[in-house]
Amino acid sequence: MIQDSALDGARSEPVRTPDEVAAMLALKARGWGVKRIAREFGTCPKTVRRYVREGAWSGYSRARRVPALGELSGWLEERLVRHGGNADVVRQELAPDGSLTMVARERYRSS
Repeated sequence: MIQDSALDGARSEPVRTPDEVAAMLALKARGWGVKRIAREFGTCPKTVRRYVREGAWSGYSRARRVPALGELSGWLEERLVRHGGNADVVRQELAPDGSLTMVARERYRSS
């Protein structure tokens, strides 16, 4: 189980409001440096640079990733149901000639 403390570094900085970003941009227009603005708002200089580059407030957006086996999702779902969720059997059907290399991960439980 992932501890809450393990996730703290992933996104610990609060989302800035549009008013705060407007103030950041105004200070930058007055000649303030990025590091100085970041210290003033208690944020990371990269955050200030992003807002300066974009020129306005923008909400958080997560990058969308295309799944490697996306076009096979229907086939995979049908096979998993057919084999009662046994992913190893589905993996063997997916590449019977060995052309697809996958790493089998095993989870060990302490007794």
